[in-house]
Order: sequence, then C-alpha cells, then structure tokens
Amino acid sequence: MIIDKLESYTFNIDQLAQRSVRRHLKKLLTTVTFQTDFQFHIVKLNDAYFLRVQLPKQALPYFVSLLSFHNFSIYQLVLTEDAHTLTPMQHVSPNEQHYELVIDGLTDPFIKDKVIDVLSSFQGDRILYNFSHHRLKVTATPTVMMALIRTLATRHIDIYYASLPQRTHHQSRIS
Repeated sequence: MIIDKLESYTFNIDQLAQRSVRRHLKKLLTTVTFQTDFQFHIVKLNDAYFLRVQLPKQALPYFVSLLSFHNFSIYQLVLTEDAHTLTPMQHVSPNEQHYELVIDGLTDPFIKDKVIDVLSSFQGDRILYNFSHHRLKVTATPTVMMALIRTLATRHIDIYYASLPQRTHHQSRIS
C-alpha cells in the first residue's frame, strides 16, 4: 500500500467574505468523508478569506468537483506555499486577465476534446486559450474564469492548479 503524502492547497472562493457562505462551506466540509483524512481551515490573509485544505494530491480533483457541484465559485487554486500570489476577491479587476490551469491528462486526445467542448460552450463570452503540455492558458474575465473552473470540474476534468501565471523571472530596472 502506497501512502500518499498530504499536500496543502489554498482556494480563493467567491463570496467567502460573507459569514453565511463560510458557515455553509464549513457545514459541507464537516459532513464530507474521503477515503483519507483531510483537514480544512478558513484563514484570513490581508483582509480576505481563503480556504486552506490539507489532503492527498489524488483527492484534489474530487474536492474541486465537490465544491463546484455545491455551487462554490473557485477563482484561484494554488499550493499553500504559493498563497502569496492569490488576489483577494475585492481587489480583482473585472477586465480580462491571463490565467493558467494545470489539467491532468491534457496530452490525451480524449481529455483535450472534452476541454475544447467545454471551452466552445462559452460562445457568448470572449475567451482566448491555448494548450501547452499539461497547462491550459486562458484569457478571460474573472467571472468567466470561475464559470470555466466550475464547468470543467463538473465534467470530471482533473484540475490541479488554477491561477494567474507565475513569473519565472524577476524584473530588474537598469538606470
């Protein structure tokens, strides 16, 4: 038997600043049972509320689907060590932004076709996308991004990361 190590993830969920939404989420998560134990905390960072979860990486797509089926709109999903990159919902610009989603099996033609079918269902909204390895790069508004994550998760597509792209280099100023 292989023991899967626990990973810590941080979710940026829409409307989590409302007490009733936090209470509903806590009630849902206390009633849920997975094959392995998981822990959750609602944390407040920089005057914004985030959901922090510790669970095996294999269980993450099921957890994202669970939240999506219960109508929680996920805006960002990152490892807790990258939580400093999260943007609080009250500071999110309504303009189009670039996002990256890490999807398991995106190199498989069947999974890729399912993702393309989901993306083509957003015809009323402006959405630009391209694929690279296991990443789906999307340009859309935050509301479209939340709807996209929910739709992908409810169609059983495994999402492991969803956020603004991380910069790999630091900008330096030369005077």
